[in-house]
Amino acid sequence: MKAVAKLHPTEAGIDVVDVVTPGIEAPTDVLVQVVISGISGSEVNIWKGTYRRPNGQPVAPGRILGYEHAGVVVEAGDQAIRAGLLPGTTVGLSSPFIGCGQCEPCADGMINRCRAWGHIGITVDGTNCEVARLPMSVLEPSPEGVEPIDLAFLNSAALAVRAVQRAGLTPGDRVIVFGPGPVGLLLLQAARAGGAAWAGVVGLAQDVRRLEIARTLGADATFVFGDDITSELRDATAGGADVVLEAAGTPDAMRATVDALRVGGTAVYAGLPPQKSATIEAIRVTRDELTIRGVEGNLPADRRRALKLLASGAMRCRPFVTHEFSLADAEKAFQTVAAGEACKAVFALAPA
Repeated sequence: MKAVAKLHPTEAGIDVVDVVTPGIEAPTDVLVQVVISGISGSEVNIWKGTYRRPNGQPVAPGRILGYEHAGVVVEAGDQAIRAGLLPGTTVGLSSPFIGCGQCEPCADGMINRCRAWGHIGITVDGTNCEVARLPMSVLEPSPEGVEPIDLAFLNSAALAVRAVQRAGLTPGDRVIVFGPGPVGLLLLQAARAGGAAWAGVVGLAQDVRRLEIARTLGADATFVFGDDITSELRDATAGGADVVLEAAGTPDAMRATVDALRVGGTAVYAGLPPQKSATIEAIRVTRDELTIRGVEGNLPADRRRALKLLASGAMRCRPFVTHEFSLADAEKAFQTVAAGEACKAVFALAPA
């Protein structure tokens, strides 16, 4: 079968390879015929040859990439079948993380906080292929009414739901989202579903198309990041936002996130900045009693909520999927994403 892999992890480029279709090796294994598989930011860094895991190591040579996906179960191990993952079941990725099972977060059921994690498409083979072998723990059966193109981004949708919950958003709040990429657009929709009375989205000058998508998905206003962004946002929110959700993953956005808060407001960082530090106006955190939180991954309750929102249409992913490619066009796909031409690009292996 065809697969998108990384044969030379520290060099630029990507490889389309022919590999043997996997089989069931463990009772918890599930074989999934992939319908949709997205290209994530981490994969773009793998394509560039710059990606390093938290332990400092790149992906293993030959690793099949991909984890944002939807597909259909074609075969499953005994334990997976007993859990309801029968052949013909439509599934999406619940979370890409595989906990170590030994640390305190794993013991508490907080696999998203495990620091010795495994990760689909990074430490084990992923879903940018025709048939993927996946552990049952990372799969979520689809309820009625959720399209594959939406199900493929369940992990991000559930993260957005979790971010809004961690922000303590209450109906009537004014919300700002930094970053109009897929995660930012899902944060926008999760905030709207949580009762935000007003929502604004901030992007860069080159994000014209993404900001247009944001307006179709519920943004009351959009802003272009610049030197006067703080005053613009404070004017738009009558002194500052109740909640600011950051998905840009840059030190500038992280600083502006704090600047845009009202007294007593809450910021949630969902972006993954390549830098290890960002400068914020620390005195405001104390004097204005600001709350700053982070969010990583999702938990089962977040997924249940996200699936309900996807099924009802309150959250939609199709509008930000701007490009579809075949596996054979993988290099072009990664070039398109890296150039900023796509809001979200996917490999479409069957009609969505």
